[in-house]
Amino acid sequence: MIADDGLTPVLMDFGSVTRARKFIATRQEALELQDLAAEQSTMPYRAPELFDVKTGSTISEKVDVWSLGCTLFALLYGHSPFEPPTESSLVGDSIALAVTQGQFKFPESNYVDWGAKEVVKRCLVVDPEARPSVKEVRHVVEDIITRMESES
Repeated sequence: MIADDGLTPVLMDFGSVTRARKFIATRQEALELQDLAAEQSTMPYRAPELFDVKTGSTISEKVDVWSLGCTLFALLYGHSPFEPPTESSLVGDSIALAVTQGQFKFPESNYVDWGAKEVVKRCLVVDPEARPSVKEVRHVVEDIITRMESES
């Protein structure tokens, strides 16, 4: 979000801050977490595993890796990967379906060629077990920076 001056970034959406790992032991816990996620997180940035929380699953920091991928995409292109500005008919169930199936496209752009797409693709993996950890994302970014420096 940008402040009224049009320049100053404002951090927001910290209403869903919680412990990094939570084991979901009962159906009641699953439904409570699902409702909490629906209430306190922005749908196009919410990780797929929070749309239908499974009993016996562990919700981890990988939900934040998903959100990081969505945020990076939005910084690069000006909109969420699951809420393109040209398809205003996408609402509610359509966004949820796009997120849970990982359906997004990179817009045509001449300025995004330095590895940002690679980071976004790695973060936006639907299966949290296959999604990288925060440490792995850091290594991907470091590798991209090293490649960029060697090309200079």
